[in-house]
Amino acid sequence: MDFTHRKLPRTAAAELRRLNLGELQPFALMFSPVYVFLKRNEKFIGIKSPLDFFVESEIEKVRPYGTLFVLPFVDQVAPYREAGRRARKILSARDMQSNSEETGYPEVKLPPPPWEISDAILQVVGPLWGREGKIEPFFVTAFVQDLCGSLPSELLLQSRENDIGRHEKALIRASWAVFLALHLGQCDLAWLVHLRARVFAETSGLQHTGRFLGNGSDITELLRLAQSALFDDEGLQPLSASAFQFEDARVSMKLYSRLERVLKEFTPRSNYNESIRGQKGFLAYG
Repeated sequence: MDFTHRKLPRTAAAELRRLNLGELQPFALMFSPVYVFLKRNEKFIGIKSPLDFFVESEIEKVRPYGTLFVLPFVDQVAPYREAGRRARKILSARDMQSNSEETGYPEVKLPPPPWEISDAILQVVGPLWGREGKIEPFFVTAFVQDLCGSLPSELLLQSRENDIGRHEKALIRASWAVFLALHLGQCDLAWLVHLRARVFAETSGLQHTGRFLGNGSDITELLRLAQSALFDDEGLQPLSASAFQFEDARVSMKLYSRLERVLKEFTPRSNYNESIRGQKGFLAYG
């Protein structure tokens, strides 16, 4: 993904955030440009763009630099990633077990009912739309990365090698599919992980043999919504929750019904209002 400042002066050091190589995981998406400092030139040079990733060999190649650097923009992304981790914890509760301290015997805890999990998830994702009921797809991708984890390495590598533009669109579109599915009450984490991989593969023009998602009309409509979603300006423009009111398919109408609740209950008190553009982002206006 494009970013404005390919090089930064030495004086930028005071604002940049350090990214220790020990924290760098292969195939984990980057949500800021990544820089190395060249002592000879006394400049920070961008080596990775947002939504790119490192493989093991690339990590070894940059290891002599000791430390990598990212923009303060990561602070803007952090709340979305934290929301993804909260959502993952809620969905993982379906499979949790506990031991009884009183008897010493294993005690299986029944998971919360589906409607309760779905409502808890809506409490997390609803505010992400911001006070204007809009969200930039980039931040949805950050949310879903921490919800679902990294995509299969073979898919990521082949997709990036084939067409980087299509690869980035696939990342955004696959994340959008998961985001919509959560609003529709799909709360099976494993199913969501496979949905993301399938949409990513199909958008990238790749084959993916994963879990069977189902043949129902709702699944077909969800996939259609994800694949037909139009991302103007390569997915950088905000998407509006109100857009679904113009769709007349059953899933779209159900989705907009959920989003009406989001607009009435969650967006008025939302603290989410970040953008990849402008002074706090990585892409200049224009």
